[in-house]
Amino acid sequence: MWELNSDQILKEMARNHVAIEIMPVSNQEILGVTGKDHPFPIYYSRGVPIVLASDDAGVLRTDLSEQFVVIASEYPTIKYQDFKKFVRNSIEYSFLKGNSIWASKGDYSKLVADCSGCILGVKNPDTKCKAFLDSSEKARVEWKLEGDLSAFEENMLKERSMPKCM
Repeated sequence: MWELNSDQILKEMARNHVAIEIMPVSNQEILGVTGKDHPFPIYYSRGVPIVLASDDAGVLRTDLSEQFVVIASEYPTIKYQDFKKFVRNSIEYSFLKGNSIWASKGDYSKLVADCSGCILGVKNPDTKCKAFLDSSEKARVEWKLEGDLSAFEENMLKERSMPKCM
């Protein structure tokens, strides 16, 4: 926020879908930046696409899971749907080749026309969707992620509905 025209830059980043990689463990350990002093809440509140990442694993002894734990611990207003978006962003804004399964960049509410008739992430999509997925590495990875997310969410619902022993 100390850069000249930072507000304008943040607006442009959000409008033009310029993702920012956040590495909270590295930021804590190397830069000493955490909590309200970290730029994460600013990027988040301004709608800049966020990707959580891990770096310096050999030095910091960290992994990607710990990055999510730090964000969850430091920013309790960040909810599951936000984390789901961060994970989707990691593929949407990656350098994987091909088109996305999403109709609009960063908007995870509508599939491309070729797959719009399918249940998101199913193992055997219809012929049209399968042809689209076969043509794009990015789409295949996104489709698999959606299947994994659905399975995870279904499993969590089952666990919630199981009777608890007292």
